[in-house]
Amino acid sequence: MNIIMGILDQAVSAEEGYFAGGASRKSLMEEMRRIRSKYKATVFGDSGREGMKFKMALLFVLKRVKQKIILEDRLMEVIDSEVAYIIGCVKSITSEPIRVGTVEAVRPIQHEAEHKCAKPRTRANFPMDTSQLLRSWLKENMDNPYPSDAEKAYLCQKTGLGPAQINNWFINARRRILPFMKGKCSNFK
Repeated sequence: MNIIMGILDQAVSAEEGYFAGGASRKSLMEEMRRIRSKYKATVFGDSGREGMKFKMALLFVLKRVKQKIILEDRLMEVIDSEVAYIIGCVKSITSEPIRVGTVEAVRPIQHEAEHKCAKPRTRANFPMDTSQLLRSWLKENMDNPYPSDAEKAYLCQKTGLGPAQINNWFINARRRILPFMKGKCSNFK
């Protein structure tokens, strides 16, 4: 039984040594191979209750090591992805080459188009009743399509838009909608 507990202690020590940062993945693998050899030599014929307990405990340790290594690999993928994204952002700002750590530590960006720094903003149209109210004001005032400050305040209150939004809407409407309204006013909705 002491031999079995010694093997289990070695497995736990190898796990702790690796995850505490003192051992490499290669040394962890070598230690696990040594433990497996000792295990096979010691417990090969032991199928009793104590042998099963040991097997379960060793299985638990090995699964824990496997899960931590998988998590570590996934974390490295995320870190590599973020580093590539940040490098892409910096490259879009400066033309100088960027080096982070060793060359092996950073994966090259495969598709620079996928790593845009700024995500494009999506534009939403105003609600239909807001657009209709603004268009009806424009239609009624085609001769002078410049609302006064009082009219802008009224439109802000009715539509829920801000003064800058009202101003921009009228700037665009005078360019885009007004010429169409003057040409086909009777058919314009």
